[in-house]
Amino acid sequence: LHIDWCYSGLDDATAQALADSTIQYLQTLLKGPGNKVAAADFPLAKLNSKKLDQLSALLNKADRAGGQG
Repeated sequence: LHIDWCYSGLDDATAQALADSTIQYLQTLLKGPGNKVAAADFPLAKLNSKKLDQLSALLNKADRAGGQG
């Protein structure tokens, strides 16, 4: 998954908050109880199960790194 953020008319803090919220939402989707997701849940992302597992690992790593700041 690759997300490019382009914004106009927002201050940096608001844009960062939006990006953080998006990551948090994706993490919730990936590890929510009883909400096991599959690659087929994201048809436009063209994910397979291996890529979905990699995304989950990256989001978990970002979550742990974010908690250290």
